[in-house]
Amino acid sequence: MTKQIEKFKVLKIIFKEVFSEDNRVCSLHVIHAIDNNGLKFYMQSQAIFYVDNCKITKCIELTHFIENKNDWFLMTK
Repeated sequence: MTKQIEKFKVLKIIFKEVFSEDNRVCSLHVIHAIDNNGLKFYMQSQAIFYVDNCKITKCIELTHFIENKNDWFLMTK
């Protein structure tokens, strides 16, 4: 299976604090971005999510991502 490298434009990055079940504070790092087709998506941890009307329509797992100024290069599984 060949690895695919894709380039995405970042719209904005949001940092949030969320509480886990045992009340420990966890940092939630969500990136709002736009892909080469102009579709908005969200990226968190090792996956990116496409959302339509509050439902996830597509999820892509990532092996890693590389930040390069305002662009993100994503290596998909």
